[in-house]
Amino acid sequence: MGAVVVTVIGAAVLANGVPSIEAVPSMISAWTHAALLRIIGFGLLAGVIATAGAVIHRWGTMRPIPIGVAILAGCVFPALAVLAEGLRRGVLLEPAPLAGYASGLYVLGVCSSSALAGAGGRSVGDHLACRVFEIRRVDPRTPGGSALSAAGLTIACRPPPTIDRVEGYRQLPVEHRQRLTNRSLLLPRALDPDTRAQRVRSRLQRDFDLDALELSMRADGTIEHLAVGRRRRGLSPLVPPGTEAVTVRTSPPATIEPGDPVEVWTAEGTESPTLVTTGTLHVADGEIATVFVDSEGESSALDADRTYRLSTPSTPPDDGHAFARQLRSTRLVVNRHIVEPDSPIDGEFVEWVAGTVAALKRGDDGEWIPYPPGNETLRPGDEVYILEPPASVAEPSRHEGVATSDGTDRAGHSTDNVGGGR
Repeated sequence: MGAVVVTVIGAAVLANGVPSIEAVPSMISAWTHAALLRIIGFGLLAGVIATAGAVIHRWGTMRPIPIGVAILAGCVFPALAVLAEGLRRGVLLEPAPLAGYASGLYVLGVCSSSALAGAGGRSVGDHLACRVFEIRRVDPRTPGGSALSAAGLTIACRPPPTIDRVEGYRQLPVEHRQRLTNRSLLLPRALDPDTRAQRVRSRLQRDFDLDALELSMRADGTIEHLAVGRRRRGLSPLVPPGTEAVTVRTSPPATIEPGDPVEVWTAEGTESPTLVTTGTLHVADGEIATVFVDSEGESSALDADRTYRLSTPSTPPDDGHAFARQLRSTRLVVNRHIVEPDSPIDGEFVEWVAGTVAALKRGDDGEWIPYPPGNETLRPGDEVYILEPPASVAEPSRHEGVATSDGTDRAGHSTDNVGGGR
């Protein structure tokens, strides 16, 4: 039957000739034709962008780009182009109105084609980058990785259960330490111990944004000791009154920790190093350090274009600097409160105050009592320095009858924050 139909059609074509393209009735309108061309063009643009992003990401991080990021990167530029066209002309594609079903289908087609092309471009770009840069990554959890491990071609390097902190640096958050403990790195067994340790060190520093790393490995790839740390960045509420935070170009020794008193000297390249000023080290990041100095003219003695040298003073740090250094590593703050007359806390013991009373300043004679005993009685006008979580500032019931330094009651939800940690 099919052969008969084909024969009849062929005879008709031979008798009448091949019809021209103009003679074939158009099945789609001009608007649909233009919309399809634009949808395909935007899809190709999204695929090219996703391919380039996948290549750059694989080359820079040695990892495949997440599929969501690739699709988003591919859809951004077509979406911006369609948006700009609608804002500039008032229509997306003439003669369809901007607020109509046709324009909606056009936008849906652009987004769908861009998303599909972005997903495809991610695969193409990742494969291309692996071939060009000769990247061979094997997951030890896959059957291929297990086969390589069983054949003795690779070795799995796992961090120890306990991860220490590098002296002078901040500890990693708990969730980051858990991820680091569960990390397993698969390396070729043919690598020498030094190269293997260097690869593990560079990989951990890049993946976890580490500023310091101490590593000790055996010849079989077992990590015996691992210590990591990060430098403190940015300012914190722990800025003493009457001081300024200035940045200087220097490379502080590892023995100096944030919160330690320091002396700022001119660089060693000068003929006779001179003492410029003294202060407290707040944070150091690379060749830049932030130092708290006296605000009365001492900051003007420092030149931003010069390099200085930091050193510890000859006198050992006092308990105040040690307390400030410990406070930085906690999530507590020190709030100053003033006891009002005839308040519920007036005449009560220190141990009855919520939080830890770090210091007490008598209102009558100005006597300082650090860490007052629990049976010390509070008097009107006393300044109480309480070590407490930041959330307690919004809980006036915890310090009922305690006023802030401006005389307002705690019900006003105001407080004088003296310092705090993270």
